[in-house]
This record gives sequence, C-alpha cells and structure tokens, in this order.
Amino acid sequence: MKLNVFNIVILIGAIQALIFGVLHLLNNRKGVSNKFLGLLLIAIATSSFSFFVFDSRLEKVYSLSFVFTFTFENAIGPLIYFYIKRLLDERFVFTWKHSLLFSPILIDIVVFITRMGIFGRDITYVFNKINIYTIIISITVYLSATIIIMIYKHHRDIKGKKDEVSFLWAKKVIITLIITFLIFIVFRKTYFLEHRKYTLEDNYPFYIIFSVWVYWIGISAYIKTIIPIKNKKNEVYNKVSEKDVATCATEVRNIIEREKIYLNPEITLKDVAEKINTSPQLLSYVLNSFYKKNFNTLINEYRIEEFKKKVIDTKYDHLSILGIAFECGFNSKSTFNAVFKKTTGLTPQQFKLKHKK
Repeated sequence: MKLNVFNIVILIGAIQALIFGVLHLLNNRKGVSNKFLGLLLIAIATSSFSFFVFDSRLEKVYSLSFVFTFTFENAIGPLIYFYIKRLLDERFVFTWKHSLLFSPILIDIVVFITRMGIFGRDITYVFNKINIYTIIISITVYLSATIIIMIYKHHRDIKGKKDEVSFLWAKKVIITLIITFLIFIVFRKTYFLEHRKYTLEDNYPFYIIFSVWVYWIGISAYIKTIIPIKNKKNEVYNKVSEKDVATCATEVRNIIEREKIYLNPEITLKDVAEKINTSPQLLSYVLNSFYKKNFNTLINEYRIEEFKKKVIDTKYDHLSILGIAFECGFNSKSTFNAVFKKTTGLTPQQFKLKHKK
C-alpha cells in the first residue's frame, strides 16, 4: 500500500464531498436545486475515492476496496446543468425524459466491469480511454449549455424569477468549474498525447485543487441555506404596512381575474409589476407575504382551474388534453402534468374521466 501526503489530501477531499453531498440531499430549504448539487458532490466523491484506491494500491491489500472504484463521472455534466437551471428557474420540472441524459452512466458501469480483469488489459485500456473522452465531451457540452442559459437569463434580466444573489452565485460556480475543468485537461494531456508514460501522479494537482473547490462549494452553498442573506431591500419591504400589502395583493388578484393574464404563457412577474406601477421585487415580497406563494405558483393555480372547467366542457371536445392545457396558458407538457398532479392528486386524464359526464 502506498500512502503519501497527496493521496491522503485527496481522500479527505472525497470524504468531505460525500458528507456535503448527503447534507445537501437532506436539506430541503433550497428544494430541487439542492438535490442536484448533492448528487453532483457525491458523483465527484466517487471519482476521488476511485483515484485514491488505485493510487494508494489499496485494492491490492484489501480486495473489497475495489468496489470504491465504481464512479458516476459521466453524471457530472448533466448534474451541473440541472443544478444551475433549477437554481435560476423555479418553473423547471425534472421529468423522466430528462433522466435519459444520464444514460452515459452505462459507460461507467462497463468500465467498472472491465477493470475486474475479465476481458484483459487491452479491453480495459480501450474502455478507460473511451470513458475519459465521454466525460470531457459531456462536461464541455453541459458547461456550454449552462453558460448559454445564464447569458439568456441575464439578457432577459432574469424576469423576476430569481434574485440577483442566485445569479451571482451561479456565475461563481460556473467560472470556478471552468477553471477546474481546464486544469483537468492540462493534467490529463499526457494521457492523450502519450509522448511519455502516463502516471496517476500526474493527476495530483488536479484532484487537490478539485478537493478545495468541493470544500468551497459544499460549505458555501450549505451556509446559504441555513443562514438568511441580509438584504437591505427586504428590510425596507418589511416596513410596508399590512394594509398596503393587502391592497397590493388584492389589486394583483383583480388584474389576474379581470384580464385573465394567466392565459398568456409569456406573462411574467415584471409584466404584472408594470401594470400596477411597482417593482418586481416589491411585488414578489407582497405575494409571498400575503398569499404565501410565489408568482408562478399563483398563476399556475389559475391555469389549473381554467383547465378543469374547459376539460369537462363539450365545447372543447375537439381539443386534446394538451391542447386545452395550452389554451389555459401552459407552454410545457411536463410542467403542466407536474403542476396538475401536485395540485389535484390526479393526472389530467384521470380528472377528465372522473368528472366528464
């Protein structure tokens, strides 16, 4: 067994990634985005554990330790993408179709099996190399997609869907990830160029820097969920009287019901704020204070009620369920199905069969 300062630091990094990953999975204060971050940290932990086992030659001493060489490295790219996407867009709903993007994990499984030595060293080498390429391509593609999402959100001024704090945090995560990823490419270059023999020691700098990144994102993100961020604007909003809050909330509801703005799939918090001559931030505060729900939840509730009326109305028999949903303001099948199920406890089809005369 070969232990040194470097692989011990990497082992500590793997343990802290696992601990922070579990903590984020169990912490419900940030909802779904926190789950994606937790899974991301666990995927990173499996990579670090695998590296430690091989570098320290632990599997030569304790054969059972070989199970720790199983990784989910091909899940890192999609998890980065879904973490940032959900962080910036509360309306995003993860569906089974999205889970198909995690199918490259099958490559991780194949690589683990070949490492058992069943098919010989040549086959193991080939699949290891394929795995490295798929990981690099995956992270490159998903980092690029994430950057595009962030540019779009910034261009649209985030449309009141998330505060500036979340956007700045996402920006820090992506920038540091890009730097870390580039370091990974640099220290893996010998694996591809093969102008000299590749050794595990070539990866020490990368894994140590990655351990520092994991510690930073793990503890920073967790602290953000348990310690309220002091916001001067919120201090001002807290001084708004209950009467003014109620008046504003009533005005919003009147506009929603009178103009049926929920039928517009592009309606945003900013649009409604302009209608009542206030800021999106103040309107968001009013809705959360008075109705205990955000703008998207409130609008979707109206859309669901509209759908429930139309789906049992014979005038709309010529439309499919999805067609009626679109008529009611939804522009995404997955969002509609998820919101309807959460609101009624039934699928749209079940509701139609139960109430249609």
